[in-house]
Formats: sequence, structure tokens, C-alpha cells
Amino acid sequence: MKTNRLTKGKRYVVRRKESRSNDIKFCGILIETYERFYVFENENGFRECFLKVDIETNYYEVRKA
Repeated sequence: MKTNRLTKGKRYVVRRKESRSNDIKFCGILIETYERFYVFENENGFRECFLKVDIETNYYEVRKA
């Protein structure tokens, strides 16, 4: 899946769209994009990946921080 929606090196907030609370799921910098997923890293060095298909189908809400 090819998409240019997110820019490497920018900070994003990712949270589950159907979440009842307004809690932040993950806040970090996009460090790498692969064929099927994005990899983010927060300020503590913790990395987490999200599937592109989940972001493109709005399972996760992604916005610039």
C-alpha cells in the first residue's frame, strides 16, 4: 500500500478512533515507513508500529502534534 499521507521526521499523535476516552495512544516522531506499516519513536526511545491499512481505513486517528 503506497501512501504519502505522513511525513518522515514529523511528530504525530496516534489514537484509536473508537476509543471512548480522549487518551493519547501514542505520541512520537515517524522514523520509518515500510511497505505495510509505519514506525514511530517517542521521546523516551520507545518504538511502536501501526499498520498502514489501519490508518487509511480510519481505525486509528493520526494528527500532527
